[in-house]
Amino acid sequence: MMENSPLVSIIVPIYNVENYLIKCLDSLVNQTYSNIEILAVNDGSLDRSAQIVEEYQKQFKQLKRFDKMNGGLSDARNYGIEHALGEYLLFIDSDDYVDVTMVEKLVQAALIHNADIAVCDMEYVYDTGERKFSSGGVFQIGNVKEKVELFSINNSACNKLFKRYIFESNQFIKGIWYEDLATIPKCCYEANQIVKVDEVLYFYYQRSNSIIHTENPKVFDIYLALEELKRFLIEKNDYHRFERIMRKMLVVQGIELTNLRIKSFDNHVIDYFKINHEKASTLFPSWYWDSHVWESGVKKWIAFTLFKFKQFSILEKLYKKTV
Repeated sequence: MMENSPLVSIIVPIYNVENYLIKCLDSLVNQTYSNIEILAVNDGSLDRSAQIVEEYQKQFKQLKRFDKMNGGLSDARNYGIEHALGEYLLFIDSDDYVDVTMVEKLVQAALIHNADIAVCDMEYVYDTGERKFSSGGVFQIGNVKEKVELFSINNSACNKLFKRYIFESNQFIKGIWYEDLATIPKCCYEANQIVKVDEVLYFYYQRSNSIIHTENPKVFDIYLALEELKRFLIEKNDYHRFERIMRKMLVVQGIELTNLRIKSFDNHVIDYFKINHEKASTLFPSWYWDSHVWESGVKKWIAFTLFKFKQFSILEKLYKKTV
């Protein structure tokens, strides 16, 4: 790190978010911790996002603007990492916002406990006005080598402060959905220590027209992410210790959450259920016998059972009844 460099680099990928960007940038330029740089990576925006950043640049010297051709979220984050000067990295999505004490509290926790990653809780903010708590994990401090369950804590990149070195061997995979799932568990594996700040410091805005709620075969990219984690653990000669964790991640992420997304599609719901069944069964043929299936409550067990035995029409009706 160069002399007089900021301690924390905040990387903000930006693409067509003119309606949300001001709230995001306000929450960053007003942080109570000042030894920061804000890297606004304009990923080929076609709206007024670049002009908004330019106006902020005139007022706040810690804000740096970078313009690049559109390459997607992962590409913009990787670009930001390459140009960051800080010893710590923080990733903020440009349609979200954060508590003004976020950087200060995460840095303090990381320094006190000599941790490579500091984690906070999140809150989902819906455009309907609804708000939902999202835990960053139920722990105080630890590492994946001793506590394998930390491999599967909330996999968002945005509620975590990272020591920069972690991304020397890990990059965000370009061109897929679920890039966080494919990357953050690997970062947690590499960290010497992970510390938790039990406060909601990140506010994750949920747009009703978000790609995650729209019918698209890329919903199955989640299996590319899970396969990447499996490959990583095998490469580390450590897969056997994490097989139970990986199976649970497949059940929760690959089956449960993906089916919940599929059931809200306007068309081809049963076709998508069939594809999901094939992909889940290929990656983990014995998934149905995972303890999470049997301990998740009667309603979820019924849904898992219908899915296991390919009763997709009944499963669709069940979801409609429980909405």
